[in-house]
Amino acid sequence: MKAYVLQGGFGLDYVHEVERDIPSPGPGQVLIRMKAVSLNARDIGIINGFYEPNRTAPLIPVSDGVGEVVALGDHTNKFKIGERVSPIFTQS
Repeated sequence: MKAYVLQGGFGLDYVHEVERDIPSPGPGQVLIRMKAVSLNARDIGIINGFYEPNRTAPLIPVSDGVGEVVALGDHTNKFKIGERVSPIFTQS
């Protein structure tokens, strides 16, 4: 899969496109094929190193997006494969 990863420092110059293996969802998780993502103010803060500067790299600095559920982990019953979803970052 394609991912945009922050690694090697802070700032947009350190966001790199990489290829990764497609993960498998764990218990209670879903795997989403992302169709669109956006960088919000929190994401820019993480990229620039002033929002949670102690985060360990590499990390994917995206909180908001939209996609489709493509796999379900064990004990996942709230979603169905093929459903369109919008995962949104929340602290709780």
